Amino acid sequence: MSGQWISIDGCEGCGKTTLVRKLRERYPDFMYIPEFSDSIIGKTLNNAVKNEPYIISDSIIGASLLFLSDYFQMIETLIVPNLKQGAIIISDRGFVTKIAVQAAVMSEFYDREQIQKALTELFRLSIMPNCTIVMDIPLEVIKSRLLNKDGYCDEEREKFIRATKQEISNYANIFDLKTSRIFNNKEAEEIVLNFKKYFKIE
Repeated sequence: MSGQWISIDGCEGCGKTTLVRKLRERYPDFMYIPEFSDSIIGKTLNNAVKNEPYIISDSIIGASLLFLSDYFQMIETLIVPNLKQGAIIISDRGFVTKIAVQAAVMSEFYDREQIQKALTELFRLSIMPNCTIVMDIPLEVIKSRLLNKDGYCDEEREKFIRATKQEISNYANIFDLKTSRIFNNKEAEEIVLNFKKYFKIE
């Protein structure tokens, strides 16, 4: 495929969407893939995650499969066709975040090794990004952001953030992804300013 797919990844509150917004402002000709598709499933998921608590399914596995279904919908209908046309694609919560979040969710209820095996085999059916930018922001910074934004970051939320961060590192290694890590706002600004040079985009 002649295009490039660069995935912006990280746990809740790390600044993924902010980075994507800044990239969009500076590079409007790139193609930007949102977190959810425009399908019925995507719209349902998008609406659900804006409400707390949200319930997608009475089944943990069923709920995860809905999120993964929407991911594969975007891969097959948006990412692959546009890569073939030579597009530069930026995705918010791309490949490794999609796996990591569902791994963290399901591993609370099922054997982690079995979940890892199942997700690894499933995602080997997908194409992988040329590079993933992981927003590896310190937990204390994330907690402060969430407190300012939502007014809370309780023990359960913090536990899930920790689990997601761990799973992102885990799956990036499993799939041997080319990874650029961002640890603070200054590094994020550097990525925005020098994006084309970093990723050799003409």
